[in-house]
Amino acid sequence: TYFVTDEYAQGLTVLDTAIKAKEAAGEPVEERLYEFAFSVAYREDLQPQVYDYAIRRAQLFPTDENWTNAFNVVRVLNDYDAQATLDILRLQRIAQLMDDKQDFITYIETADARVLPKEVKDVIEQGYATGEVGRDDTFIADQLRIATDRIESDREELPILENDARAADADLATVRAAGNAFLSYGEYAKAVEFYTKTATMPGGDTEETLTRLGMAQVGLEDYAAAEATFAKITGSRMPIARIWAGYAEYQSGGASAPMAPAAETVSSVDATGDAS
Repeated sequence: TYFVTDEYAQGLTVLDTAIKAKEAAGEPVEERLYEFAFSVAYREDLQPQVYDYAIRRAQLFPTDENWTNAFNVVRVLNDYDAQATLDILRLQRIAQLMDDKQDFITYIETADARVLPKEVKDVIEQGYATGEVGRDDTFIADQLRIATDRIESDREELPILENDARAADADLATVRAAGNAFLSYGEYAKAVEFYTKTATMPGGDTEETLTRLGMAQVGLEDYAAAEATFAKITGSRMPIARIWAGYAEYQSGGASAPMAPAAETVSSVDATGDAS
């Protein structure tokens, strides 16, 4: 009745109550209900419901198509800058759901082979391994060379950066750089330390810091802490936080079994909100 009278938010509230009642009773919920709820939320631009239904569907029915649909809706409905887009791509990379050459190029350009060489090298090698990136692409080959040449000296500089960031008089730029560097090298405990410190310093981008703190906690498999961190993000990065939190819940077994390695990805979001 609500949907017929164009009262979509109220209709979704009724539908959501019914879905949650079935879940609480341990009864199966048909995928079509999540798909329908997502389609309505997407068409009517109801937030955050559109993200929640896309992510919940992917958690409970974990196909490459459903997860990619969730990533796509976060990107399609938001005009993110390069750093925010990078943090979405980082999750797509972890989930092995990067299937577009332009995404690899965006990732490489934003991470910057001179700044995060290990991460750039890793993402290029993943692109080569999956066949999404051709070895004949001269730009990518040049970036791989720059990253490879830079890694050794970068590793030598890490202890200096670490000490500088731990100093009582360390400035925001230094502490933030340390968090970003250790995150890129997979040294998640140190990344957590420096992002936690960054979050207490005035003048920083709180939402970016909290996003990356949560990402480092996911890297440590401290999923409960990650979900709590992502829950603090309520501004423009909220959709990014929601999909990372959904992934953390999924990996912890709170929604379903852990994600299997990706096979092939063919999903996209069209103008009606349907996955294709």
